[in-house]
Amino acid sequence: MVCQKSLRHFWMPYLEATLGGMIFLVALSSYDQFLEEEPTENRMMDALQLFEGICKIEKVNHLPILLFLNKLDLFEEKIKVSSVKSHFNNFPAHQDEKNLKAGKNFFKSLFLEKNSNKERRIYSHFTSATDTKLMKVIFIAVRDIIYKLNLSNSGLM
Repeated sequence: MVCQKSLRHFWMPYLEATLGGMIFLVALSSYDQFLEEEPTENRMMDALQLFEGICKIEKVNHLPILLFLNKLDLFEEKIKVSSVKSHFNNFPAHQDEKNLKAGKNFFKSLFLEKNSNKERRIYSHFTSATDTKLMKVIFIAVRDIIYKLNLSNSGLM
């Protein structure tokens, strides 16, 4: 078994300031799961820590991030039976932890709070790779974002 977490330091040097942006993909449905290599560490917490670490890398601190909160379909089913609050005690007490919208917004806000550079643009999308219509819309939106970033970076916009 390859321990993915222990291999992260190998790809960090490849992050360069010449990139146009970054894509960060996280499974929403992982909020109640644990890492194979570290069975006591929550997968979503690990993703949040990784996201925060990437946001703090100075040489890429200016780059926009496309944040994909994926597996929305699995999350929608899971949130009905698996308590978010039992894994994230900071889930707002006044909100229904089985409510899809509340759950989505909670996890989105956790990621957005990790961004140390408030001038950095983070484009977040809720995705389900099995929903081809949704994925088509998201890819069009991402393409438009990339076009705009390229135009902006080249001084044409």
